[in-house]
Amino acid sequence: MARTGRHERALALYREAADIDGGNAEARAGAARMLALLGRWEEAIPEYRRASELDPHSAESNRGPGNALLNLGRVEEAILNYRRAIELDPRSARAHFGLANSLSDMDLNEETVLEYRRAIEIDSSDAKSHLGLADSLSRTGHPEAAVPEYRRAIEIDSSDAKSHLGLADSLSRTGHPEAAVPEYRRAIEIDPRSAGAHLGLAKALSTKRMTTEAQRAYERAVKLDPSIKMGRYGALSRWDE
Repeated sequence: MARTGRHERALALYREAADIDGGNAEARAGAARMLALLGRWEEAIPEYRRASELDPHSAESNRGPGNALLNLGRVEEAILNYRRAIELDPRSARAHFGLANSLSDMDLNEETVLEYRRAIEIDSSDAKSHLGLADSLSRTGHPEAAVPEYRRAIEIDSSDAKSHLGLADSLSRTGHPEAAVPEYRRAIEIDPRSAGAHLGLAKALSTKRMTTEAQRAYERAVKLDPSIKMGRYGALSRWDE
């Protein structure tokens, strides 16, 4: 709530500055950023557009609407904005990252991997880029290649349950359920309501013949997401009998 209040106050100041000086591109871009942080995507887009008109060479004013459009599900439009931002600034890691996210939504997997790699080449300290690359590699049948990227994401930010869950799933898929167990547990510590983490833990424990604990994990997964019992996640059917 306090953060929202700060964003609202900053938005008012940026708008006041833009009203005083209609040609102030930074004020327009600032207002757009605040609207985006407040989740007011539809309002942010025209502010970014105005900033871009005032400063046509600003990569940020083209990347910003890409983020807003992507959040609104207007993926093809988002891609155009990200590509324009990259034309203006090929070293914008955030533009490459945004483009990768958009391409992923379009199931353009090879291009997605390439853009995540480009983002990482520019800024290797961004955990989300490593996570995005890892997810893409895992999704396209390369869990072995995904493992080091998940590990790197966790090195940078160990508080993201998705990274631990992705690593655990990839370890399980590559025949290392024992190594997956602590990662599933960590994912559950961070996000106790992750049905996928509880189900993954159940599967990993079952390979170690820890059936009582595995059944508890499975029951917790089903409680969180009843569709698991109907086979959505390839559930352990013997516990449904």
